[in-house]
Amino acid sequence: MTDLTSFPLRLNTKDIVIASSTTVSAAIDLFGNRLVGFIIPATFTGASFTIQASVDNTNFHDLYDESGNAISITATDGKMLLFEQLGMECFRYMKITSASTEAAARTVKAIIKP
Repeated sequence: MTDLTSFPLRLNTKDIVIASSTTVSAAIDLFGNRLVGFIIPATFTGASFTIQASVDNTNFHDLYDESGNAISITATDGKMLLFEQLGMECFRYMKITSASTEAAARTVKAIIKP
C-alpha cells in the first residue's frame, strides 16, 4: 500500500503587496491556481480585508458568497488562514482591500494550489 504521507502537499504562495498609506493591493495573477488561504503578517494594520476578483486584470469586482455576503477575512496578525471556498477557482486575478490604511508596505501571502 502507498504511504500517502510521502506525497507533497503541492501548495505555493504568491505575495500580495499593499503599499504604505493605501488600502488596496496590487493585483496578482493566480495562473489558474486555486486560492486556499492567506498568511497574514504580524504588522498588518487592518482588522479585516476583502477580496476583489477579475478575469481580465482590468475590471475588478468585490467577491461575494452564494448568499450575497461580501467575503471578508479577519486579519489575525501573524497567522495562517486556510479555507476551501467554493468558486475560488473562477477568477484569475485578485486584489485585497484592507479595512484600514496600512501604516507601511504590507505583504500578505496568498496560499494557492494547482
